[in-house]
Amino acid sequence: FWMTRWYEQARPEAVAAMFAELFSMARQGALWTPVEQVFPLEQIDAALTRAAEGRRSGKILLRPSTGGSLSGRSPFSIVEPSLR
Repeated sequence: FWMTRWYEQARPEAVAAMFAELFSMARQGALWTPVEQVFPLEQIDAALTRAAEGRRSGKILLRPSTGGSLSGRSPFSIVEPSLR
């Protein structure tokens, strides 16, 4: 369902409460989306090309480069498609 109209009209407290609930559900594993492929940031062109194609089985994600400030860490908890 699309919540664009609600989001545009909602009070900031209601938006904050909604996002808090969604983030809580995601942390608990109650929300997830299929991931088709994860590309390293260096392959952004290939990732964008694949994302623009139709008939995907899931999301196309970018993984931060390992040489940057996130070295060895990721702000995202990504489950590779083969593990689902």
